[in-house]
Amino acid sequence: MSITPPGLLGRRFWLLFAASTLVCTTTGTVAPALPQYIQNDLGHSATVVGIVVGAASVLSVIANPVLGRITDRAGRRRMGMSGAALGVLGMGVLLLAGGLWNVVGGRALFGIGAIALNVALTAWVVDAARADARGRALGMFGISVWIGLAAGPQIGQTLLHEYGFTAVWLACAAMQAGAFGCIAAAPRRPRTAVVDRTPQKWGPVVAATARPSAIAAAAWTGESILMSFLILHLVDRGVPSTGPTGAAAVFTVFSAGVVGFRLLLGTRVDRWRPQVTVAGALAATTAGYVVLAFASSFPVAAIGAALLGCGFSPLYPALLMLTTGRLHPNSRAAGLGVFTSGVELGLAVGVFAGGVLVDRAGGGAAMLGAAGFQIVAMVVLLCRPWRVTPSPAPVGVAAEA
Repeated sequence: MSITPPGLLGRRFWLLFAASTLVCTTTGTVAPALPQYIQNDLGHSATVVGIVVGAASVLSVIANPVLGRITDRAGRRRMGMSGAALGVLGMGVLLLAGGLWNVVGGRALFGIGAIALNVALTAWVVDAARADARGRALGMFGISVWIGLAAGPQIGQTLLHEYGFTAVWLACAAMQAGAFGCIAAAPRRPRTAVVDRTPQKWGPVVAATARPSAIAAAAWTGESILMSFLILHLVDRGVPSTGPTGAAAVFTVFSAGVVGFRLLLGTRVDRWRPQVTVAGALAATTAGYVVLAFASSFPVAAIGAALLGCGFSPLYPALLMLTTGRLHPNSRAAGLGVFTSGVELGLAVGVFAGGVLVDRAGGGAAMLGAAGFQIVAMVVLLCRPWRVTPSPAPVGVAAEA
């Protein structure tokens, strides 16, 4: 069993991994700090917070495919560095003495930069990995997201309580600058003859990515319900909110399950057919949500969270393999942008759908609703046969990366 991609990407991979971790940590730092800043320092209502956060989600859904297309034309390195620079600029806008428009502008700049960087780095990893090791590379690369989102809130809240919001924004700017440096230091591939740098038209790109994106939208709708309403559900069933066996600790089990199973799977994710992997992953997530729906103690909830970790662990790399399997290398970033828009759409829908279910039938119904969305994803997966052909070897555009 191998838990790292030996010799497969080398120093370049780990620099890209570090850049992604820094950006995801920035996202995890900003996400809880920004609402507090809007309400406590600027004196606006929770409704205003919702509008600002919701607008960011809508912007992400729209921007992902567009920035992916630009990445295919401009190159992975150039787009990644531009995204990191936009992140630094966004934090600079937040540092200005200000008002709500500073927040909106700074959040928009950082959000666009993070989208550009994420699409560029993911496409770069796909380009650089061997065809028989892409699943493992994407799985390892995806761990950067979990590290960042776990560390970010802790960093942000510690800085906020000790030094205030200025320290939070300065730390975020420093992390974005660090990401810029990692991308700049990533070794270049030897240039090859450019045969064709013209991206595919949108029709073939959307046709190749529509089903994986729809599956991702349904699957991540369930995760959004989980993240928004699980603690409320478990507290209502008598589980304490904090402590080593509290409701919040269930998320630790979930995150550890994702990372642990991803490391244990090693090379297996490349040996299994991606559609079979996705089917197994969705079965595990469905079971996990059902267990959580009826959980009234930490041990039972932990079992549900472990099942979710087992499912989500191979789901991301397998769906990305399905997404990129029929894309020309010159259009991979655009296709990944469409896929990411599906994820963002699911996250947005989940908050709304989960809220309606909680209001009408309680947290258990919301968890069962999350399980229902996994079944919808399974139906989309199995509704007709897959015709996934290996994507051609990189020509031209990957060389610039």
